[in-house]
Amino acid sequence: MNTTDDGVDRTMRNKGHGTLDVVVVGGGVSGLVAARRLVAVGARVAVIEARPQVGGRTLLAHAAGLTLDQGGQWLGTSMRPLVSLLAELGIDTYRNPTLADPEAYHVWYREGRREVYQGELPPISERATIELLEAVAELEKIAATIPVDRPWDAPGAAELDATTLGAWLRERVSEKDTVYLMTAIYSLACVASPAQLSLLYAAWYLGAVGGFEALTSDLDLAVEGGAGSVAVALAAELGERVRCGWPVRAIAHSGDGVRVIGPGGEEIAARRVIVAMSPADARNIEFRPQLPTSRQMLQVNWQQFSLIKFHAIYERPFWRDESLSGSVIGDLPGAPLVVDGTPEGCSRGVLVGFVALHGPRLLGGVDPDVLDDPERLRAAALNALISYFGPQAGRPLEFLTRNWAVEPYITGVLGACAPGMLTAHGETLRRPVGPIHWAGSETAVRWAGWISGAIEAGERAAGEVAAALSS
Repeated sequence: MNTTDDGVDRTMRNKGHGTLDVVVVGGGVSGLVAARRLVAVGARVAVIEARPQVGGRTLLAHAAGLTLDQGGQWLGTSMRPLVSLLAELGIDTYRNPTLADPEAYHVWYREGRREVYQGELPPISERATIELLEAVAELEKIAATIPVDRPWDAPGAAELDATTLGAWLRERVSEKDTVYLMTAIYSLACVASPAQLSLLYAAWYLGAVGGFEALTSDLDLAVEGGAGSVAVALAAELGERVRCGWPVRAIAHSGDGVRVIGPGGEEIAARRVIVAMSPADARNIEFRPQLPTSRQMLQVNWQQFSLIKFHAIYERPFWRDESLSGSVIGDLPGAPLVVDGTPEGCSRGVLVGFVALHGPRLLGGVDPDVLDDPERLRAAALNALISYFGPQAGRPLEFLTRNWAVEPYITGVLGACAPGMLTAHGETLRRPVGPIHWAGSETAVRWAGWISGAIEAGERAAGEVAAALSS
């Protein structure tokens, strides 16, 4: 076999598509945005996606005549990249039904006791409330000292990065309800528990999104037709430039450009490549030559977290009869976090729930053997919903689940940093390696891991590549 120094069969060279300006690896929102921006400035671009469809961690499903988001879903006005892109694409938004009625009541369920409340804070003790507000204020004070684009340069960064948010809370908080609420907040924002997050990362993330208010009350919009329609619209614009079902095996790179090697040794040659995926997913690609050590360490050690998302679809939104918002923070296995996911103008009712995969002893987690048993998982979720909303919650028209821990080519839905990662290897997160550029939501400065962060990252990477191509 006639091979190059990197072991690639030379006969494969002629199976490609000619030399493009840019190959984008990853057909999620970040990669599609990067491609769209580069096409707009005249670049010759191809987008390749391993999965059968575009969208990455956004995903549309259809049931009971409804279009539902099984992946990323909500947004707020502070997510400017997403708000702007929706306007460009002509996609409208509507008020998140859980937050649409400020007079509606939310459910707080702890240790067998159900209570309803209005406003932002559940009916916890005065001591727990004081501890929560003090912890929030102190975290926001720390966050204010952290540069959003270079958190590793913050004053005392090494010390902050040497511990976890969970350890920091244990030193300051004695009320278990305070810890539970902080766990719920970060489970929604980062899909990780405080014990899994570097304190530096947790504080940086908080400051970068705009504080606790942004995490808890500003996610007040939903996308007409589902947030998954964003990727569909972007791919439609790009047309034949997008190719699905093409998992990348290797990327060979040099000063002359890149060769992206896929199924059967097929190659696509380009001057530049954008890897638009999380560092955890990027470690599944062989790079020739190998990446710099620090970048390699970033990818090997990057944490990517998952959850199970479910939709319970009902004949109508019956919980509104009792002025309930559909929002729940609880501790029952199968449905610790619930919101109203009913599309605007829909006569049906939809409850959306999230099962955190922290383990059975944290945030209403389920036993491991239940996670892969659809019937037992459904029963656990519906039993919880009955406790929250009454017997009608046990009789859905349809019940859909999506376990993001077992998605092919996707290593979890949101990424975060354990102690030591940001200060040791954070600088490599966005730094190009020769002709290789990095996108993906985890590389965003604001709203990392969310759709808006994916857009920000795609636009930044496209700007880097456009500048490199014109130099």
